This record gives sequence, C-alpha cells and structure tokens, in this order.
Amino acid sequence: MENCILIIDDRKVFRSAIKDIFLDNGHNVLGVSSGEMALERVRHKDIDVLIVKHELPGWSGLKTLRKIKSEFEDLRVICIADDLDEEIQQKYLDQGAEKIVSKMAFFGKTQNFIKKLLFDEKTGHQE
Repeated sequence: MENCILIIDDRKVFRSAIKDIFLDNGHNVLGVSSGEMALERVRHKDIDVLIVKHELPGWSGLKTLRKIKSEFEDLRVICIADDLDEEIQQKYLDQGAEKIVSKMAFFGKTQNFIKKLLFDEKTGHQE
C-alpha cells in the first residue's frame, strides 16, 4: 500500500465511503471524527495526506488545519467542503491546505480523480 491518508469527518458513513474509495485504489486509510482525535493520530502514525471536513464538532476544519500544520508543516491537507465563500477558501489556502474539494467530488469518480486529488499540483479551488 502507498500513502497513508487520514480522513476527518464526524459522520461515520461518509468516512467509510471515502475510505472504501481510497482502499480500492491501494491506499492505506484511517478515519477519525474530530480534529482533536486527528492531531493525536498524526502524532502517533506516519500520515501522508490529511482530508479534513470544514464543519466539525469541537474544532472546526480550519482550527484543525492550523493546529496540525503548527506541528507538521509539511503534511499535505485537502479540505472537504461544499459552498464555502471565497474568504473562507482563502483562509484554508493561507493556512496550508492544498485543495478544497466538494464532498460529491469523491463519488462516481474514476481512479484518475484519486490520482489528481493526491498528486497534481496545488489548484486551490473546489473541484
């Protein structure tokens, strides 16, 4: 397996669905339901890519991004969010997120989408 991906989403059904997509494409995938749990997981496991939902209980996705990037500045981060205004999108990008992707972009996509999501240059905008 390649790339260890950590998915942060408070809805188990969504974490499971995204995990299945990445597992089917040969990636090691973990999932947690909060930013606080994600920080602990990143501290104890070699994570390559973090996929964080914008709206989370407790720490928001943005706060989670800031906290994790303060300790792991080279960690790749992708934000999952629908309908973020440009100001919030820019905050994610300024804090070190590589991309902002809508939840629906994960479903019905081919293996090429996974490659683009993980390996293309920074695009910043929503897919």
